[in-house]
Amino acid sequence: LGQQERAKELLKQAVRNNHAEEECLREVGAVFNELGEDMDPETFIADIRREIVKLNNRGVKLAQAGQLDEAVVLFEEAVEGMPGNKVVNLNAARVQLMFMQDKGIEKPRLLKVRNYLEQVSRTDPENPTLRRVRGMYEQLLGAGD
Repeated sequence: LGQQERAKELLKQAVRNNHAEEECLREVGAVFNELGEDMDPETFIADIRREIVKLNNRGVKLAQAGQLDEAVVLFEEAVEGMPGNKVVNLNAARVQLMFMQDKGIEKPRLLKVRNYLEQVSRTDPENPTLRRVRGMYEQLLGAGD
């Protein structure tokens, strides 16, 4: 419809939310080709995927280093920008749980964790990482009784 930049932004968001979903990425590449952009669709997708992996790895390293405050903030911001991204939602839930294991249970954090888990459950209820993080959540709830 003549809105190249808007279309490109929507495609970028689709990649950011589905960076590990090959079928979706193929479809994004096909649509990107139709835009007639100078950039190669594989490069477009690879750049976004690299950005997500870098962000995710940074958050994981922060958590592993015990810098849970920073990891929580990073993943909360990541979820805001990529609300449909399963990996980001699961890691956001995981660092919140780690934070509460260390500092104590807080209702607002539990609600965030539940929301992150529900987001993933809607799109991939059989995800093995979802089951593990849900187990951490249930274990934390049991410890708080």
